[in-house]
Formats: sequence, structure tokens, C-alpha cells
Amino acid sequence: MKTDDVVKFLAYSDFTGDELNRLRSALSRAITRRQTEAARKFRLGDKVKFAAKSGTEITGVIKKINTKTIIVQTALNGNWRVSPALLSNV
Repeated sequence: MKTDDVVKFLAYSDFTGDELNRLRSALSRAITRRQTEAARKFRLGDKVKFAAKSGTEITGVIKKINTKTIIVQTALNGNWRVSPALLSNV
């Protein structure tokens, strides 16, 4: 099933508020689980890269690993808080 199909299904469904809250909670847990799994691939001190919103490639060193984000220290641009899914090792 494609994302657009799910969104349309939810938009035209007659779920109660409680049922929608349960769906939202399940989605939130799934996102957190994927971010946590992605973060496990990295260690403090790893050299990583990612693309900034401008499209520029940023390279830096991991300084802190949080549950949902990783703090990357760069030479010129300071610290960046980045989703682990957006990082790759250099």
C-alpha cells in the first residue's frame, strides 16, 4: 500500500478520536524505532557527512548521540543536530 493511499483512507474514514490517537502513537513509535536503529550505526568520534537544506554537503565529527538526533560538530559551521537517517560515514 502506498503512502498516498493510506492518507486518503484516513481522510475519508470514520475513525473515532481515540482510534486516531492510537494510530498516531503507533506511527510515532515506529519513527522513533527507525531513528534509534539508524543511530546505532554510529559512534562518538565518527566522521560523517550529510546534505544541508541548501544542498551543500557538510562533513563533521559526531559529538553526541541522542535518541532521535545526532550532534555533528563541523569545522566551519559549528554544531548541527541531524537525524541519523540523513547521515553517512565518510
